[in-house]
Amino acid sequence: MKKLICLLLSIISLVSVFSACSKKTEEPETTKAATTEAVKTVDLDLSLMSGTAVYSEVYNIMSEPDKYIGKIIKIKGNFQIYQDVEQNKNYYACVIPDATACCQQGIEFVPERLMVYPKDFPPLDTEIIVAGEFTPYQEGDTTYYTLKNSTFDLA
Repeated sequence: MKKLICLLLSIISLVSVFSACSKKTEEPETTKAATTEAVKTVDLDLSLMSGTAVYSEVYNIMSEPDKYIGKIIKIKGNFQIYQDVEQNKNYYACVIPDATACCQQGIEFVPERLMVYPKDFPPLDTEIIVAGEFTPYQEGDTTYYTLKNSTFDLA
């Protein structure tokens, strides 16, 4: 199921590059989420880059992930979750739109401490800043990438 969702997200990302764009007008809720202290030294800080630069760099990360393994990456984007009911598992992501807010790339993250959804997380689509170590992991025959031992806060 996760493979299908990842494939669909990839296809949507590619298709949206060639489609018309529109800005989101809904503002995210700004209540304070459960947070932790900052991660160690950041190797790649995408949270301060322009939308186009961030989108390009995240594309590079997903295209050539081996170059980024072990690096502490900091990103800013919108909180999203995928709930796999079959495995009773949640996958959290920071989704980064491009400068026109039409095309998205996302990076999964795993909080450094045990957290319970929805109690310890912000509402969906809330802008967050996440920092963690870029790491591969296996599920079945597929390799996925995540920011492990992540901290996050509201942007």
